Amino acid sequence: MRAVSMQAPRVAGKMNPRTLSSTLWAKTRLADKGVEVDASTVRAVSEQVPRLAGKMNPQNLSKTLWAITQLADKGVVVDTVAVRAVSMQAPRVAGKTHTKTLSSMLWAIAKLAEKGMEVDVAAFQRRWQKDELEIPNPKP
Repeated sequence: MRAVSMQAPRVAGKMNPRTLSSTLWAKTRLADKGVEVDASTVRAVSEQVPRLAGKMNPQNLSKTLWAITQLADKGVVVDTVAVRAVSMQAPRVAGKTHTKTLSSMLWAIAKLAEKGMEVDVAAFQRRWQKDELEIPNPKP
């Protein structure tokens, strides 16, 4: 496991939005199973978030926000620039987001704000008021 973690800083700059969100998610799930989370790996991957946040789809954004929140709950430091970048993009995709994904994003943003991390909650409020956002229902 350590050998794989050591490769993350080397390949982080080549990650696409899906790979990045999946890597952060996987780190969180491993930590849930008692595997030690390498802070340098998380740092290397999270430093790529600002570069890719604008290209993330709703699922990638939700997964990234969720992973950052879970890592923060475990005491793993995640770059605040990454938190800000991904939270700023959430309103962009809110209108294209299914209710479960939107709920997950809002939960993560609320948890991060509760921890004192800088998130862009006001952007959601502006989007809701401006567009009277309609959230699509998941397909049956």
